Amino acid sequence: MVEVFNINQIRQKFQQLSDIDFRSELYKISVSFIPEMIKRISKGIDKDKGKFKPYSEKPIYVSSRRPGLKSIRPLGKTGRRKFKSGKPLVCRYFPRGYRQFREYMGRRVNADRLIFTGKMLNSIYSTVYGTNSVKITFSRSEEAKKASGQHERYNFWGLTFDGRKKILGKLYKKLTQRMEELFGKQA
Repeated sequence: MVEVFNINQIRQKFQQLSDIDFRSELYKISVSFIPEMIKRISKGIDKDKGKFKPYSEKPIYVSSRRPGLKSIRPLGKTGRRKFKSGKPLVCRYFPRGYRQFREYMGRRVNADRLIFTGKMLNSIYSTVYGTNSVKITFSRSEEAKKASGQHERYNFWGLTFDGRKKILGKLYKKLTQRMEELFGKQA
């Protein structure tokens, strides 16, 4: 004889599945992915597992008035520190671009990508968004703005395909555990 469930019992058990707080589970999972994202980004790997482009070598001027850059000594394209009028320069010229600027500031150019002060990556956090969503974002708007510009160049922001698979796998595991609680473990 084969045991068959009463359709009403099955319906009740499936309704009990709705007590799983997927939003809470997704939040916990997303928090666990932040260190993984930061590690990938700092290794110079984009969300599609490609390598970041090298830092720009297009000439730039960097202002010494930018916050955190007081150590920059102004120097013009011609090697002068003052304009012809006698007024002091407030920028420094870097003929080899951002790459040279990073070297000048004592930062590495072949590792620790997208890290200058560390503020942008350190402001990444996970939050519940709306009634059915969780998002990984930035705690400070200036860091979100910075990340937006960097994403255009480096395509770093977002989960990899493998990351998405892991999230779905963890949610599936939670659902399976709850189904086993309700229906019993099937052989």
